Amino acid sequence: MSASGAAIAVARPSRKKAHVSGDVVRPNFVVGAGGMIMALFLILPLYALLQSAWESGEFFASLATPFALDALRLSIITTTAALIITLVFGTPLAVVLARGTFRGRKILDTLCDLPMTLPPVLGGLALLLTFGRNGMFGPVLTFFGISLPFTTAAVVVAATFVAAPFYIRSARSGILAVPKEVEEAARVDGCDEFGVFKSITAPAAGKALLGVASCVGDRTSEG
Repeated sequence: MSASGAAIAVARPSRKKAHVSGDVVRPNFVVGAGGMIMALFLILPLYALLQSAWESGEFFASLATPFALDALRLSIITTTAALIITLVFGTPLAVVLARGTFRGRKILDTLCDLPMTLPPVLGGLALLLTFGRNGMFGPVLTFFGISLPFTTAAVVVAATFVAAPFYIRSARSGILAVPKEVEEAARVDGCDEFGVFKSITAPAAGKALLGVASCVGDRTSEG
């Protein structure tokens, strides 16, 4: 092969092109079929549930009952409270796990992820052994006249226990994506740690923080 022929062969684009249309990448048949099977597995039970409720004719009527309205009010209150607690206390912990260099950080990170792996029953038992009347902090709470079991506050505690680990993990990932050099430059310019977070870290990781905050609301509703 001559030099010009070799140059043409190198410059010639490959015939094996990805199936791309604009910014959309089309998956191959195996990936698409597998994904569609899982999507149907997740969607069809929801469709069957909604269809059954719609055909019964009692779906919308049941939403206006006092029981449903009380449940909706309780869900909104507990979800909002758990979301605020998670944001206020979970964000500093995410910063510590993302930027901290202390001994035992990896162990703390692992322990904070453990609630995500616990079955709901085991998680409820753990909370009862911690904050119940005869639990670890039960006598202290009783001394101050606080009783958590079977109260709205107990729902908030359980929802926070379920949702906070998801927020902390994702917020930590968002903070890690912020270049340290930018934060260091802000410190050199005289910003304190809160100023660095407010002016640099939070805006840069804002999409992750706000997106995860909405997920916290979903998790608290499930809890």
